[in-house]
Amino acid sequence: MFKKLFLSFIFAITLLFSSYAFALTETGAIELWKDKVTKYEDGLSHFIQKKHFPYFAGQFEEDSNPEPVPVENKVSVQKIEAPALAAAPTTTPSAIPEKITPPEENKVEIHESAATIPEAYANVSTQERRRLRWLAATQRCHGVRHIRTDKKIVALSFDDGPNGKYTEEVLDILAKHNIHATFFVVGEDVAHHADLIKKIYNAHHVIGNHSFSHPNFSTLPSEKVAPELQKNSALIYGMTGAVPALFRPPYGVCSSASAGITAELGYKTILWDDITDDYDIKKTTENKIASDILKLARPGSIIVLHDGGGERSKTVAALSIIIDRLEEKGYSFVTVPELLSIPPYQTVHDEKTSTQSIVEKSSF
Repeated sequence: MFKKLFLSFIFAITLLFSSYAFALTETGAIELWKDKVTKYEDGLSHFIQKKHFPYFAGQFEEDSNPEPVPVENKVSVQKIEAPALAAAPTTTPSAIPEKITPPEENKVEIHESAATIPEAYANVSTQERRRLRWLAATQRCHGVRHIRTDKKIVALSFDDGPNGKYTEEVLDILAKHNIHATFFVVGEDVAHHADLIKKIYNAHHVIGNHSFSHPNFSTLPSEKVAPELQKNSALIYGMTGAVPALFRPPYGVCSSASAGITAELGYKTILWDDITDDYDIKKTTENKIASDILKLARPGSIIVLHDGGGERSKTVAALSIIIDRLEEKGYSFVTVPELLSIPPYQTVHDEKTSTQSIVEKSSF
């Protein structure tokens, strides 16, 4: 009797390990790849909760897995005129001078290995495939998500503006608390809000580039990357005399080619480690927005909210709650360049005057 029980136990153990080995053979590759991607930076792990994926991962169709573009496909900085628009701003945008000196630290090395999805990728669900594609595409950006610090400081940033109503309300709240933030603006909206762009700049907030038309940079043809960046910067330059040094890719994704071109043009890519679905206006509330942001905030965080791209009244209402609660916890607010100790704008030399026309504001 004992012998039969012992043999049954040995058989069960053998079967268990055989099943495990088989499962590892079939799915081990994808699990190891997922682990590599999700842990490549500790600031990303909390964001990959599925509740935050519909907007970002939804940008990746089931059959979209574009071939990587060789890094050698670089572009040089060209003089790009601002586009002709139906409703032109009161101040005619100027072209960016040809000589833009990119900061040396913006140079990046592109690594394709971590963005390559193994064959076992085909065995996971559609939602999981989209999630993995987003993770791979965001890793290609080589963007800054946060800094490691013991100081209770965070950087507030806003995407998809400017918006005449909600951006104005955000500016009023920031002014009330004497806080400076970073606004990543979209060129199509910049063109119609020259006065608001000037107001943001003159209030000593930082203006970053969020592309001209908000495309998906992980699938955008490489020849369209520079125009998307430079058209927007040309508009901003024409209104403020400053060319942004910061770029946030729409949806937080890039191809290897777009990451290389972005760095070559002198931009530092900025991502985030604290975000919520404030863009999903039908499903969220001001309290949920505030709660999500407060749960993820930590020293050195880069917070993302949206002041444009749709109805943003709940975001505006949540902003006051977020600021009040973080200040109660002893946090102070800085701009993204202050957080990273880098200049907010690129250094541009105007050949017509032979003088440096864009400098960092010392009062930031």
